[in-house]
Amino acid sequence: MKLAKKYAESLKSYDRSKSYDLNEAVKTVIDTAKAKFDETIELHVRLGVDPRQADQQVRGVLVLPNGTGKTKKVLVVAKGDKADAATAAGADFVGAEEMIQRIQKDNWFDFDVMIRDFVIFQVVKWMFIIFHYFKFSCHILILTVDIFKFS
Repeated sequence: MKLAKKYAESLKSYDRSKSYDLNEAVKTVIDTAKAKFDETIELHVRLGVDPRQADQQVRGVLVLPNGTGKTKKVLVVAKGDKADAATAAGADFVGAEEMIQRIQKDNWFDFDVMIRDFVIFQVVKWMFIIFHYFKFSCHILILTVDIFKFS
């Protein structure tokens, strides 16, 4: 099987039989990167645990220091002072019935997080059913009395 030119060139730049320490390995990966996009590194670690044993399962969450680089678009469904507070807090989209009409009629889902005021709950309670039915897992629905807490 013939290898791509850049891949073959990258293979020549390091020794596959040698074990590299972390700093040296990352430097080698950076030096051999040829793509025009940000490449990823896959890390395999032998932990020596038996995953069939409940007390030896490894689970965890890693919080990246700079996040993922993506920003969330926030829709706040509220009226009056709470709508003004959401706008002042930096929400991307703020409204009440007009936002609900936009979602219903235009099939508009250009937001990641939806924060709803408790007063509006009866008007938009059907959204939980629609989001669950269509599996909009990327959308987060929050029902709150205190909009400042989430904005």
